[in-house]
Amino acid sequence: MKNKKLKKIVAGNIRTACKKNNVNSVELCKRSGKSPSSIARLMQAEAEPRLDMIEAVAGALDIDPWILFSDRMTEAMLTEERLPELARNFSKCSPDLKDSIMTYVAQMVELDKLRKKS
Repeated sequence: MKNKKLKKIVAGNIRTACKKNNVNSVELCKRSGKSPSSIARLMQAEAEPRLDMIEAVAGALDIDPWILFSDRMTEAMLTEERLPELARNFSKCSPDLKDSIMTYVAQMVELDKLRKKS
């Protein structure tokens, strides 16, 4: 993943998480202990997303830091309490098992869509 793309992903995810949690940039600065200029640069995809900054921002937003790096962050990631547990367990699986799990989940999603249409 190119660094410029990563900056945009992180910035967009921070903005989304702030909006979801009704946190403005001033409040984010207070909660994270980071300067307004640092937060502004991060939210505008101008700053490198350093780990210490990501951890502080994620802590301020009460989410796991890895979520801010996801290029497919969803609202469910911000609200689903068991997602970190799921991610930890998934990361321990073999590549073959991960493939099987992903296939199964995709099938369950399709089944759920069909049920909702009925």
